[in-house]
Amino acid sequence: MDPLTQLPNRILFFERLAEALEQSTRCGTYAAVLFIDLDNFKTINDTYGHENGDRVLQEIARRLRDLEEEGHLVSRLGGDEFTVLLKDITEPDIIREITSRIHKALSSHVLLEGRQVEVSASTGVSVFPLDGDDPETLVKNADVAMFQVKQEGKNNVFEYSLKKREEHARNALLERHLRTAVPNGELLLLYQPKLDLRAFETVGVEALLRWNHPTLGMIPPDEFIPLAERKGIIVDIGKWVLHRACSDIKALQQKGFASLHVAVNLSVIQLEKDDIVPVIADVLHLTGPAPRYLEIEITESAVMSKVEAVIEKLHALRDLKVSVAIDDFGTGYSSLSYLKRFPLSSLKVDKCFVHELGTQKADKTIAKAIIDLGHNLGLRVVAEGVETKEQLEILTAQECDEIQGYYISKPLELDNLEQFLLQKTDNETRSR
Repeated sequence: MDPLTQLPNRILFFERLAEALEQSTRCGTYAAVLFIDLDNFKTINDTYGHENGDRVLQEIARRLRDLEEEGHLVSRLGGDEFTVLLKDITEPDIIREITSRIHKALSSHVLLEGRQVEVSASTGVSVFPLDGDDPETLVKNADVAMFQVKQEGKNNVFEYSLKKREEHARNALLERHLRTAVPNGELLLLYQPKLDLRAFETVGVEALLRWNHPTLGMIPPDEFIPLAERKGIIVDIGKWVLHRACSDIKALQQKGFASLHVAVNLSVIQLEKDDIVPVIADVLHLTGPAPRYLEIEITESAVMSKVEAVIEKLHALRDLKVSVAIDDFGTGYSSLSYLKRFPLSSLKVDKCFVHELGTQKADKTIAKAIIDLGHNLGLRVVAEGVETKEQLEILTAQECDEIQGYYISKPLELDNLEQFLLQKTDNETRSR
């Protein structure tokens, strides 16, 4: 037994776990290991002393013992690490219910020296036979799951599974390589043309980021961009994107496409940086295009994250003569009372409302409502994801200003974009 908490120790826990696995094998039931580690326990020890630290451990042990059900086992492995064995479980959902009760019980304060000290725990869960078939593997995997909780902010529960382990291993690999993707020349920009529906000519492009990993190949943007945002890498990548897009558009302008605009997506992480406006100003100064040829696209969620600070930055961008568009409009939670305060240039109708314009009356109605709203606010409206002639015709009839999508062109590398623009120019010249 553990002398401090009077809980079973590591040796007894592993003995009982082995017995539980044998019984589960005979009966066709589940067993589970909960690996619990207190959050910031070292801080408690350093602040209140080891004697008070021991009191916290004893209080945690008491709470766990109070929740201990017949046949289950609570133990202390050592330090601030505890384990719970759940046996003879007939349904995995029962494990989640018990784990939830334990987590809730541990996430409340402890009274130390007359003060309420917040205590929380990170818990990893592994299940027999899904996550291992022997005691050592189950405890190791529960420990891995607990460590994942620690990495993602603590005070939570994480269930181990082989698939999740592979996902997190891949994320760790991608994160490591993503930090060197810019200097290694692995990132590239593709450009998707935007068509003005009145003049029926290409007036701009949207820059789309891609990652060509040297061994893994093309990594989908919806995989690596959220990872870059979570880890803060998006700030450096975003500067590279701005610089490359502005350099490329300047090069195209010098080749005869003088009025071509480029739109660059800005993440909420970039938008929250205090220096984002000076960064954009510096990029424009270094690369050469007039600010009016750059449009910054931001999502509704980015706009609404810190409204007043965002409004100030958007006004600073307007003073710089840079345009701002709301991307994926209609899928977020913009408040119209705020929207009218934003110095915007355009709204983009999300492709989810465009895909079924010809078959879904509701989508047609929503698209028309967004177009009318944009026009009433004095904004241009761009529809993305246009893939058919019917969609183009409907949007033209609804007086949408611009469209982009595979019906016009897929995203193109810079050389192919130049050929596309030249071909369009030749066609327009011949048709006059």
